[in-house]
Amino acid sequence: MLRVLKKYRMVPVVTFIAGVVISLLAAGNSTAAQYPTRPINMIVPYAPGGGSDLSARLIAGYAAKKFGSPVNVGNVVGASGITATMQMLGSTPDGYTLMIDGTSNTSFLSASREDLPFKLEDRTWLGRWIGDPMYYMFSATTPFKNLKEAMSFAKAKPAEYIWGAGAHGSQSMFHGLSLLNDAGVDPMKTKMVVFPEGMAPSVQAVLAGTVMEAGAMATDVAKLMATGKIKVLGVATVERTKQYPDVPTAREQGFPNATLLSWYGLSGPRSFSAEATEAWTKLAQEAAKDADFHAMAEKQNKVPSFMGPKEHREYVLNEAKNLTALAIASGLRKPSK
Repeated sequence: MLRVLKKYRMVPVVTFIAGVVISLLAAGNSTAAQYPTRPINMIVPYAPGGGSDLSARLIAGYAAKKFGSPVNVGNVVGASGITATMQMLGSTPDGYTLMIDGTSNTSFLSASREDLPFKLEDRTWLGRWIGDPMYYMFSATTPFKNLKEAMSFAKAKPAEYIWGAGAHGSQSMFHGLSLLNDAGVDPMKTKMVVFPEGMAPSVQAVLAGTVMEAGAMATDVAKLMATGKIKVLGVATVERTKQYPDVPTAREQGFPNATLLSWYGLSGPRSFSAEATEAWTKLAQEAAKDADFHAMAEKQNKVPSFMGPKEHREYVLNEAKNLTALAIASGLRKPSK
């Protein structure tokens, strides 16, 4: 039996339908505004297997899981990172093409070369995610017990202080220069052996005893410690690392300016989507507090090291300025006219 409601006010059908349509449109617009809506491309400026590549895949995997959308990693190799940077800068700034940045293709590159086809300011900074500590690795055949002894030797007999650097303008080159400079040693009087193929050959040279010292990442240290052919006398970080708590920092040993963290972050082309910038910034903030992300980074012997876009931009520009001065003082680059 039907119950009749006598005081029932009818709503016009047209009004009701219009209301539903407006609600659906609003919901549709809200969904469309949720970045990302399609796969994201992340450019790596170096070959697979290196620090940039591993960091990119770590961040991309985390982002894909959190965004619920694929993040495709592609390696664009050439010209010390210039080729990849130019590709990124020339991409559509819609938020779907970005690049993993690091000290090598930003600060170090800018400091060592005057002829770059771009400026560091040309990109949109999306923040820093990871730090990759660099260690001062010495041959076991050297008599030094700490960095002070090594630098005392370099100061007294600079021509006999032989050290390795992986390519001109590389991390390991600036790593070595910063220590020598802080110790008051003229790098031009020491014997620097440059390995154009990169850091790996310089590490092998330490193993063979053909050079006294070279910069090494934690991954290299982990592999070589057990050989008994190397000794690690310091790390270029502000604080001791969790991986090697017994290795003192250069700062602790009297070299406060020999602090040079190799870092990895993200950037996009100029005028990068504000929506995408906000999404990546929030994701980085989330990762900074995520124990799982920290564990994944530490598994790769890396250190979670977060900075927001504005802070990171200022940090990199200042770092590049200081390294440029170091390169000029060391005779690796001529002063700008």
